[in-house]
Amino acid sequence: MIDIGYRKVGFDTMFKLMQLLDLDVGIINRNLQRHIHSVVKSNEGFQSNYIYGYLKSEMLSRVVDASENGMLLTDSAYRPVYANRLALKIFRADNKNQIRIADHIPAEALDSQDHSEEPVMIEGEAYGYEKNPIRLMDDVAGYYFILQDYAKVRAQNLSAKQAGFRAKYTFKDILCKSPEMSQLINTARQIAAVDDTVMIYGESGTGKELLAQSIHNASSRRKAPFIAINCAALPDSLLESELFGYEPGSFTGASSRGRKGLFELAMHGTVLLDEIGEISPKFQASFLRALQERQIIRVGGKELIDIDVRFITATNRDLRQQVKDGAFRGDLFFRLNVFPLSIPPLRRRKADIEALLKNFLQEDYRSITPAEFALLDQYAWPGNVRELENACTFYRAMHRFPDYLFDTAETALPAGENIRTEVLRLIGENTQLSHGIGRTSLAYHLQNRKRYISDHQLRLILEELRTQGLITIRPGRCGAQITEQGTALLRSL
Repeated sequence: MIDIGYRKVGFDTMFKLMQLLDLDVGIINRNLQRHIHSVVKSNEGFQSNYIYGYLKSEMLSRVVDASENGMLLTDSAYRPVYANRLALKIFRADNKNQIRIADHIPAEALDSQDHSEEPVMIEGEAYGYEKNPIRLMDDVAGYYFILQDYAKVRAQNLSAKQAGFRAKYTFKDILCKSPEMSQLINTARQIAAVDDTVMIYGESGTGKELLAQSIHNASSRRKAPFIAINCAALPDSLLESELFGYEPGSFTGASSRGRKGLFELAMHGTVLLDEIGEISPKFQASFLRALQERQIIRVGGKELIDIDVRFITATNRDLRQQVKDGAFRGDLFFRLNVFPLSIPPLRRRKADIEALLKNFLQEDYRSITPAEFALLDQYAWPGNVRELENACTFYRAMHRFPDYLFDTAETALPAGENIRTEVLRLIGENTQLSHGIGRTSLAYHLQNRKRYISDHQLRLILEELRTQGLITIRPGRCGAQITEQGTALLRSL
């Protein structure tokens, strides 16, 4: 006890004492309010702000205390700031200060940016947990934890999985080494922490749904359904009934019991609308109303139904240009384009090819030759990651890459001699010097000239030149030799 004599204690001092002694209870707030009247009676704004904060705090405390989940708020060092009744019961604590979250969740799991599906043991019971950051000025000010009975979590996950409405990919599944993709993933992680609409741009095959699922699984909605629908695959009438649902007998072929739409089935979760640029002006208007009001009306119905979903949309089109051309509503575009994310095509992030090859080929990755690596790097990959995965599937079965990869790579070589002409020229030079050249030596000379082709492709070129009468191929060390016809062709070139 410190005797400070007779003086009025400032409000900020009283408030700090409340925090220090954990006195955030009704009777203390009542007495503090009386003290405010005596100390800052003339400052109505200060008093109003305190009352506003108190009312909001009381409401949130009651809502959180009524939750079926344990809820714990900590600062950035994981020191408890608030715990609801169920959290205190889970930790068998009398007050929040007795909770030591680091005693139950390993440090590497606490520091990880990804969410763990593994349970934690607290006082002999298994609990699933979620950790979500609270940011202030781009820095993490603290975290809130949600704790659920693990058996209940597993039952919910199984139900969503059986319905097919579950996102299975996380940011860990996005393989990359390029700075472009690393920066994109860091941005997407931050976006996942908020609840606004995301627009993903990217060419076909770049992994737009993979990114959408990762955002969902890193968000507070991860335990709720994730539903993806391709807008280009359905006509307007079907798209509306699929998304909004319909009442019994609302159209020919409709179920006699009606049906919930995907927006209802995704309640509290995430809906991915892929190929959003393909929807018609009529459906754009219907979707805009649903997006603005967060309410829908089933086809053939009259009742407004509230929806709570996060929308992620994806497109390979230039929607800004479509807005300028009048093909896409500007008001809808700006509501969807809150957080734009653009996935670079594979040809602009060649550094990722190696990581993707290792993942797709596994043990077969070791069999790729340097020449094949160079050609894969040279190829433009118009089908992006999906095309690379298909090429790897071909490789696992046939032990070589599809021929079209190398044919296309050849046409992309610098202007001048193509690869066939260069092979013929090398054979001509070595025919004069040493009566011919073998395939291995040819590949070596080509690599020295920065021309890379696979052994299989070189075999095809040699056979083509032989068939055209430009070379002969003999067994043994002589290998390929140029003919008079081949020499005449080189002179003409």
